[in-house]
Amino acid sequence: MEVHQGRLGLPAAAAAAEEVTLREFTLCDADAEAFMSWASDPRVVRFQRRDAYSHVDEARRYIADHVLPHPWYRAICVSSGADQAVVVGSISVKPAPAEEGRLFRASVGYRIAHAHWGRGVATRAVRAAAEAVFAAWPWLRRLEAVADVENPASQRVLEKAGFVREGVLRRYILLKGRPRDMVMFSLVDTDRRKQEELGARQGKASSATSPPPSDQAMDGDVHDGQRRGGGDDRARAPVVSLRPLGLADADAFMAWASDDRVMRFRKRPLCATREQAVAQIRDTVLGHPWFRAVCVDGDDAVPVGQVSVWPYADEGGRRANLGYALAHEHWGRGIAAAAIRMVVARVFDDLPGLERLEALTHVENVRSQRVLEKAGFLREGVLRRYIAGRGGGEARDAVIYSFLSSDRT
Repeated sequence: MEVHQGRLGLPAAAAAAEEVTLREFTLCDADAEAFMSWASDPRVVRFQRRDAYSHVDEARRYIADHVLPHPWYRAICVSSGADQAVVVGSISVKPAPAEEGRLFRASVGYRIAHAHWGRGVATRAVRAAAEAVFAAWPWLRRLEAVADVENPASQRVLEKAGFVREGVLRRYILLKGRPRDMVMFSLVDTDRRKQEELGARQGKASSATSPPPSDQAMDGDVHDGQRRGGGDDRARAPVVSLRPLGLADADAFMAWASDDRVMRFRKRPLCATREQAVAQIRDTVLGHPWFRAVCVDGDDAVPVGQVSVWPYADEGGRRANLGYALAHEHWGRGIAAAAIRMVVARVFDDLPGLERLEALTHVENVRSQRVLEKAGFLREGVLRRYIAGRGGGEARDAVIYSFLSSDRT
């Protein structure tokens, strides 16, 4: 999200005396004029997608069109002693699209007027917002925020608010026409429980957070089998080719789509019958923007797996997700890594505008992590509670990888 905080300013004692509260915006002139105090300041909007406003009418329209209909958008207010609270910024929390019919993630962003930078206002506002949305949304498991790599002040705010730094996502956001590297942070529901338990033991509130998880296991859109023997996989790999997958491939498709060993880490349910396989190909594959059958040793008639690239609609085709599956009998032959290398060699030309190809794997799926690394993907971090558990299970941690158009050699 778009977050920003400035350098240190007011003495700590004076800053602590200020009370920070959150309230809903209104269409009154005072709120529109307050909104302008940061929306018109290039120093504040430097790390936001929108440019600085030039007239208060722009602020009024934004409040009417975007703020009031927003699922959770609040004014940040500051008061000292008997002084009336003054609106000095805004903070919003937006739910991520549902996965498997469930909501469990949301993102937070905030802006603070320059005159109030360095006074701890942003940190206290983020803490208050997190407390409010976790209480209001029982389904929420993960609250995340991204900060530009060149915005260390916002990174400090998030860390002080209890968020955990997860990694740097390369060319993740398009900001004023430029792709930007972003630092991903998260606060998850288990962090809050640990904080409450620690606070209860100590008799006071605690800001402790759990460290990022080690490389255990995880769910995602990619899967490959374990290695069978030593030696260099690339040297041993069969000849791999890619072609469109159609309805005539339904029987071959069943070889992996009906196998729980293959589909264990994928969101899509197993295909129990050939009719289900035909329906899935018809409804999902044929209209897919980039979906290929994986074939080996020159036998294009019988595919042994699939690989797909799905651009994110809200990114204008600049970012896309990679997914693949391979029939179990072909695991451990280097086929998946070879197929993915073929994808990155051509998909950036096939999908004009694509700059970042990313893949998510369950932390438990270490084999797919090895496949991605062999195919040239860069591991960026572990995103906690990021993937919906299959069949309504708990949200799971995911390892995120990326391959950029500039990574091609």
